[in-house]
Amino acid sequence: MLKIKKLYLENFRGYPRAEFEFGDFNCLVGPNGIGKTTVLEAINLLCTSLEFGGQDRLEAYLRKNVRNIDEKDAVKGFVVAGLLENEGEELHILLTEKGFTDKIGRASCRERV
Repeated sequence: MLKIKKLYLENFRGYPRAEFEFGDFNCLVGPNGIGKTTVLEAINLLCTSLEFGGQDRLEAYLRKNVRNIDEKDAVKGFVVAGLLENEGEELHILLTEKGFTDKIGRASCRERV
């Protein structure tokens, strides 16, 4: 079973910089417009990147939500990084506005997650 342990966001939608740690059961609570859906969207991007064909879906998301925005509103240099666990194996995933960088080793992403 895939478990999300940590999530790091930088310049992603309404989050200039944020870090989340997750346990076995988690609940996102807050008023409208606070960023609950943004956290779920980031988690979805991480999980999509693990699926077969995930790169194509990620590229479609980036074209729709990041790359085709007017220059004045464009988000430059966003990062979505996650520490996931699958059957005891830790996976560090790093996504940027350029796309899915790859599943990376433990040491490579420690400063982000």
